[in-house]
Amino acid sequence: ITKLKGPPNTPDKGFAAPLNIFLFQELQRLQNIIAIVRGNLKSIAMAIDGTVVMTTDLLADLGAIFDARVPTRWTNDASGAEISWLMPNLGGWFTGLTDRQLMLNTWLDNSRSIMKSYWLTGFTNAQGFLTGMRQEVTRQHKKDQWALDDVTSHTEVLAHEFERIR
Repeated sequence: ITKLKGPPNTPDKGFAAPLNIFLFQELQRLQNIIAIVRGNLKSIAMAIDGTVVMTTDLLADLGAIFDARVPTRWTNDASGAEISWLMPNLGGWFTGLTDRQLMLNTWLDNSRSIMKSYWLTGFTNAQGFLTGMRQEVTRQHKKDQWALDDVTSHTEVLAHEFERIR
């Protein structure tokens, strides 16, 4: 993250750029989800082998996996707060996981210059992305004395395929 450039026409780079901070936070959340899934699957495998006790929680997670459903532990924390995306089946959830990992790693490895578009619903905090964009636009127009509260977002849905975006 510290090597990533910031927005054009600003000296910001690394953690001084709002979208770089956002990317860092998204990567942390994704790594947390991966750690939860990995730990849960290891616990289930050990319970099946008989090296640990098969608790009711592990049995529920095993049942969900058997039925191709996403275990609740992967989508919600102990308080019930949502920590990942909700999908009706396990295959769709894992596709979402790999697609999110690909998007974030592409951004991290190649900087924002390679990013033609962003998958807003692929972020765990899409509002943070939009706020970071507004902050960077405000910083780019610092000499024009733009205020963050005066910057608005405008969205146009284009009838173009991702491959055709320049």
